[in-house]
Amino acid sequence: METNRLYAAEGQRLMQERDVPEYLHHVARRLEEENDRVISYLDQSTQKPLISNVEKQLLGEHMTAILQKGLSILLDGNRVILTLSSRSQYSVRR
Repeated sequence: METNRLYAAEGQRLMQERDVPEYLHHVARRLEEENDRVISYLDQSTQKPLISNVEKQLLGEHMTAILQKGLSILLDGNRVILTLSSRSQYSVRR
């Protein structure tokens, strides 16, 4: 199916070019676009298979990398916040 090839290539390219939050925003936008396309001019029976294919190509095929890269970014951010807040006399204490 042409849609699978399109999204497979797009997923490969964007996973290399973008960070995880940007990539996930792109995936959400693509899913919304495909959903709108079905509503606008495709038969409703194509919605589930089409959305499933997009999810597989853009999410399923890259889930390990998304989790590895995304978790690393979150942990690095938390480490910086904790380090800086521990140095501050104005850290939040409740």
